[in-house]
Amino acid sequence: MVYEIRNNSKRAFIFLFILVLVLIVTFGIIYYFYERPKQEIKYIYSNISVFALENGKRKVINYTLETNDKFINGTTFIEGASFHQVLINNSFKVYNLGTEYYTDEIFIENTFINNYRINLNLVRPGNITFNHSKLIDNNINLTIFTEGEYKNSILCLNWGTHFIVAEINGYERVINEKYPKCYSIGDLNESKNIIINYKFFGILDKKDYIDIFLIDEINTFNNYTLLYKDFQNE
Repeated sequence: MVYEIRNNSKRAFIFLFILVLVLIVTFGIIYYFYERPKQEIKYIYSNISVFALENGKRKVINYTLETNDKFINGTTFIEGASFHQVLINNSFKVYNLGTEYYTDEIFIENTFINNYRINLNLVRPGNITFNHSKLIDNNINLTIFTEGEYKNSILCLNWGTHFIVAEINGYERVINEKYPKCYSIGDLNESKNIIINYKFFGILDKKDYIDIFLIDEINTFNNYTLLYKDFQNE
């Protein structure tokens, strides 16, 4: 009887041992083939190299690399690349911080491991010149000549003593704290004609003028002034 109890205890111990061993092996297999890869993928990075090019030549500029959860400011180099790592499944975009060049914003989904070479193509704002001609009914035809590009422009007006108002019809009004009237006139290339309408009282003299300010998306500034004599004999 004692021998039989001992034998049953021994078989029970062996069964429990084998059961525990099977459970350990099973959980080990599940972890190794399923859970471990999921944990490791969280820490896999894509490599990002950032360059800035103007007409194919490398330039030094400041830029921002923006991910889902942070902003990283960087600087490009003449020799070599500015290097970053971003976790996969974390989209990012790169754009220029400066006020000297136009650049397109580059957006990457980053859903798999990759080596990304980001080229920020730089374009300088074009050269601006102005001309004007007098029209009837208190209108001035302003012509803006552009050599190259001038992006997302606004045109602002200010005026002297005897002017009541100067304004532009046909363009969206925008708010600018520095100037009484500003308008969005879009991207400029080659030439653009804009009609400025004005009202005044009394007799115009040397204290009277209309100042014209042209500002683009990176705050490049150009200005032109219509003097009191430009409004005479109308």
